[in-house]
Amino acid sequence: FRGDSQTALLALLIVGNLLGFLWYNRPPARIFLGDAGSLAIGFLAGSLALETSLSPVGHFAIVLPCVALAVPLFDTCMAIVRRKLKGRGIGEADREHIHHCLQDQGFSRVQSLLIVLACGLALAGFVLGAAALQNELLALTGLAMFLCTLITCRLFGHRELALVALRLQELRARIQGLGRRPNPLEWLAF
Repeated sequence: FRGDSQTALLALLIVGNLLGFLWYNRPPARIFLGDAGSLAIGFLAGSLALETSLSPVGHFAIVLPCVALAVPLFDTCMAIVRRKLKGRGIGEADREHIHHCLQDQGFSRVQSLLIVLACGLALAGFVLGAAALQNELLALTGLAMFLCTLITCRLFGHRELALVALRLQELRARIQGLGRRPNPLEWLAF
């Protein structure tokens, strides 16, 4: 939309490479993307998002790239919140990512992949529509619908929100307990 053909060409090259890789990575996967490859792709996606978000007028500063990358961003944020609240390291592996939660709901690996892909494509559609109409609210509306659907349908994110609510209740109980019997050492236990 900005007429930046070099950035668009780089993005199309990356998409083409990823589609070629996806052919061999579809279930049952024959090859896997390692940490180096996934980190490089993440860096390229973030760099392209920042490159395309910079406009002289200041529109779409960071909203559209964040909405476009909402599926992996939300999954990563929920993993960090979940692991921290459970007292685990944020780098520890678990089986509570979005695709695992979908599989726990009864979806197959292929169906889970297609659902995550559909979510990403739908959000990309909202971003493209918002960019064409120059209306960030359209992209934010799509993002809100995506997050609300995942959480209210109990597909993903509801466990993390329950953990946050539990921690807030514990904090409130500790604060109220401190009001009755002031003991400065209790703050150290939290």
